[in-house]
Amino acid sequence: MAKAAPKKHYHIEFATRHAKNSIRSLRAFSALSRAESLVEDINSFIALKKECEEKGIAFGRFIYTYEIINYYAVGFITCLEWHVRSRVVDLLTYDPSRITKDDVKAAREEALSQMMMEEVTVPLLVGASIRVANTAAYVRELQRVFDGLNIKATAEKVLRDCEFHESRWGQRIKKSLHDIIDELFEIRHTLVHEIGWGVIGHFSVRDLWELERPKQFGAAVIKCIQLLEAEITKHASQDFPNRLDASFVPEDDLGKLQSQIAALEKKLEAHYAKVSHLADPKHSPVAIWKDAEVANAAAIKADLDVIDHSVFLRPVRHLDYRPEMEMDLLRSRFRYLTALADASDWYEFDSTGDEEKKS
Repeated sequence: MAKAAPKKHYHIEFATRHAKNSIRSLRAFSALSRAESLVEDINSFIALKKECEEKGIAFGRFIYTYEIINYYAVGFITCLEWHVRSRVVDLLTYDPSRITKDDVKAAREEALSQMMMEEVTVPLLVGASIRVANTAAYVRELQRVFDGLNIKATAEKVLRDCEFHESRWGQRIKKSLHDIIDELFEIRHTLVHEIGWGVIGHFSVRDLWELERPKQFGAAVIKCIQLLEAEITKHASQDFPNRLDASFVPEDDLGKLQSQIAALEKKLEAHYAKVSHLADPKHSPVAIWKDAEVANAAAIKADLDVIDHSVFLRPVRHLDYRPEMEMDLLRSRFRYLTALADASDWYEFDSTGDEEKKS
């Protein structure tokens, strides 16, 4: 009897899902967008509650609310965890020298053995293994990103220095944003791991949230992500992955990639023009390069037409796979040009050395 194939490790499942999916969601913007969507959901409930009250319709099972409302805490903490995972993956993809021995140790042995088979990168495997159980873990991982990008700000201090006001029992309470997030982590932990009297006791002793409570936590999570992203936007290099602009909207990665490709093409054309005198006049390197450029531009245009007219890539259930496919096409061009440009740099270095020896 044939031996059953080993079950894929959950870290590999995670990494494979987000490495090979044509719609990549492991991005900081996904975390921010999800938190904003949850707040919009709460606002819809608030509007519904008001409409019910106006029409004399009961809203809520206990004291004008529902137990499920508390579970917005789980969704908001997931946004923070996603934020951390995405940015650590971005950092390690951008600068692989930031991968440490501890990162590799954190990955289970069976996950490492399946890495090569599934073509999973180390940054994605590290992202899959990150666990954010509390605020301390959250700011620690974000600080790693700050340090890797030479950002002088301290992630924890950014959150502690931000004052946040919450309304409880008719009073406005002032706390640091760090403390609000810390409280949310504790609530989430209790919800998913414990069943105490605050959950199963008489409704008068249950800790039931009215809708304003998760809305305030949602606003805190959005503010938290925005404050930390503002530091990344301000200080990270323009080629750092998945940057957000000053309005917290994804930058034009396609435009940036096209600009990088154009710069490499210009550099290589200059190199071929510089060495043309060394080649056979019948086979001018710069002429061959220009012919290749024209042919490549035509090939890319044809491929883009294929992508644009591929029915299976067009919006299905509101998902449009074409932009990511176009990025993948241009990334292959960028990788080739980068390798070619690196080789030209070494050629010029060697040529300079030979000339110095002759002199």
